[in-house]
Amino acid sequence: MYNNSMSAAPANMDISELKPQLSLIRQFLNSHSDIQPIRQAVLSLRKQLPVLGVSACAVVIFEKQIGYNGKDYDMPSRAELIMWYENGIQLDDSISTSVTFNPQDNLIPKGVFKEEHDLEWRALTHGHSVFGYMLYEGGHMHPLVEELLFTIVGRSLDQSILYTATAAMTKQQRYMLHTLEETNSELTDMSYKDELTGLLNRRGVLTLGQESINLALEMERTGMVVFADMDGLKAINDTYGHEAGDDAIKGMAKLLRSVFRDNDLIGRMGGDEFVIVATGLTDELIPRVRERLSAAEEKWHEEHDCPYRLKISMGYEPFNEKAFSIEDLLVESDKAMYEEKVQHHTRSARKEIIQ
Repeated sequence: MYNNSMSAAPANMDISELKPQLSLIRQFLNSHSDIQPIRQAVLSLRKQLPVLGVSACAVVIFEKQIGYNGKDYDMPSRAELIMWYENGIQLDDSISTSVTFNPQDNLIPKGVFKEEHDLEWRALTHGHSVFGYMLYEGGHMHPLVEELLFTIVGRSLDQSILYTATAAMTKQQRYMLHTLEETNSELTDMSYKDELTGLLNRRGVLTLGQESINLALEMERTGMVVFADMDGLKAINDTYGHEAGDDAIKGMAKLLRSVFRDNDLIGRMGGDEFVIVATGLTDELIPRVRERLSAAEEKWHEEHDCPYRLKISMGYEPFNEKAFSIEDLLVESDKAMYEEKVQHHTRSARKEIIQ
């Protein structure tokens, strides 16, 4: 049996009889002053309502909120029974388990309550919509106290539903933002990466190289922009084919990675041209870099059975507070590199030979 819970107060009301019940209501209100997720709020209700004299209770939440004019609404075809108990005893693990059913057939699934109860019915509303309802047996509670109690319960569940929905939306937004950031990061890596060598491409060098220089100067540090050009790549391509030329470029990329530090920025500008942005590199350290590079070239030749040798010419230009444009530094370091090629006779009038 289901009754609407809007009971009228008796005319001969004795206020003294209300004090113990009101004291319990006050404790209940204090315990529900904080907004909680819906499951936690229901668990709290499950523990406290029997103490207040509510011998049986069931809480039903609709799949979607429904428009409500304060009087009538159309019962949906899908709802979820999220909490129920009988005679103060939890039934069938009714906190950790929920039951989906059609409330048009019955207000609660058949067999939930084992005994017959004189149940009151109360809509759970939010603004101009209803999000569910409660069925309960109030026992000997005074009608006014009962009305006060379930007004508090309704508002508590209303806040919990809103809190839970907002938390779920925030979690979804965070997930979507994280996914978007990962996608953007992958796209950025793709747009900045040279497919052949895995080094930065020209775009990556110009963008990240400038950021690296700016960061170094903010930390009051200087460094070098090194422009490097392979010797003899054109002749390798002409003699042994472009596949061999690609292998030579990839081999040189590995050599540069082995010679320079992990925090140095290394990129391929295209063709046989490479750029390194090295914070902390000075004129005094350049000879040591050249020695390591020559040793790495010799080791590579010993380990690879190739008819050609890998060799590279370098030019460099320091960056500081007065010279910090990556594009200007590349121009100057390229000039220095070309002068080295001419001095070594490895490029005469820009014509390459195999060594």
